[in-house]
Amino acid sequence: MKPVVLIADHYGGFLTRLGERLKREAAISNAYDVAVVDTRVLSGRKKDTDRQGCSEYVCVPSGRLWPYDNTCDDGRTSSRELPCLLPTRLFAVILPETMDKELFYDYFPVFLPYAENIAVFYLSNDNYIKDSENLSRFSAVSEIHRRLLALLPNDARKAGSSDKRMSQTGTLLAFSESFAERACRFVMHQAVMKGDSLLYVPIMPLYRIKEPFQHGPGKTLGDLIDRIHAHDPPQVTHLGRWLYWHENGYYTFRLPERADDLITCNRETLRQLVQIIRSYVRSQSEKMTVWIDARDLSLVKRQAITSFCDFIYVETPDETKSAASAIARRELSLFLAELSGECNILELPRSVKDEMEV
Repeated sequence: MKPVVLIADHYGGFLTRLGERLKREAAISNAYDVAVVDTRVLSGRKKDTDRQGCSEYVCVPSGRLWPYDNTCDDGRTSSRELPCLLPTRLFAVILPETMDKELFYDYFPVFLPYAENIAVFYLSNDNYIKDSENLSRFSAVSEIHRRLLALLPNDARKAGSSDKRMSQTGTLLAFSESFAERACRFVMHQAVMKGDSLLYVPIMPLYRIKEPFQHGPGKTLGDLIDRIHAHDPPQVTHLGRWLYWHENGYYTFRLPERADDLITCNRETLRQLVQIIRSYVRSQSEKMTVWIDARDLSLVKRQAITSFCDFIYVETPDETKSAASAIARRELSLFLAELSGECNILELPRSVKDEMEV
């Protein structure tokens, strides 16, 4: 069973949007489940005279919770007494800042014995939140998702990363074309030597791609990006339908017709693209290496890609006193400071033998 995060709020539209977007994040990472509850409905309930609070609810297929009412049967009676939110599975609660924990446990007394083990966040209207227990209503869903991932129980984290050894996702940070070419050749060579299947994902202008590739019509990488941007990503298990076997011995995507289609998408779309690809390869029985060849992207977009990578090959700028070299070193230091601790920073080999392999 995956752990659960419960979102409660009194703004129905906001609650629906946040719940749906966070569910997509959770589905891609396969890390937790999401349930939502409209506190306007709860506040209209009178407490039962025989027991504290309201502990009987029904859960509709969308994950929204409603108080159970014996007098009406509208198809919501798929569950009672919160069987989908067993206390041992609930690990985080997101509440409006107008509702304190005591009021929450009045509505959900079944969780009270486990209160110390449940993380509580409060949604604030403030844009600039410094309190670790607060979340801004204007926060990116990806940021909320990352904070929730950091709170996952240890066993859930292990379950989510148990197949890490079976697949690796990597990219590069290059300041020169020669380094980018060498890094690509080296990673592909290493995958062949290890017997891994390789999935090559080019995120660059099409005029920078030197090898022949299949193009549309059909399921192209551009079409996939468009679907993700429209909040309609394909199921992870269906991603294989978008791939084909390249004549040079690796899996890849068909490419769109316009030269800049792959680099004009926004940062969030790129991040979700990497998440979907990563989840797909980790669901496969064969060992796979994903190589994301990201060139001509801004550092902000490269950071979005790298946030879900297991390794990155980095080009170290020359120790010259030129303005360009100084800027590159500064940007590199800032870039590396934002990297996840789980992403390995690698350099290309420098020995003569290894240079020949590259």
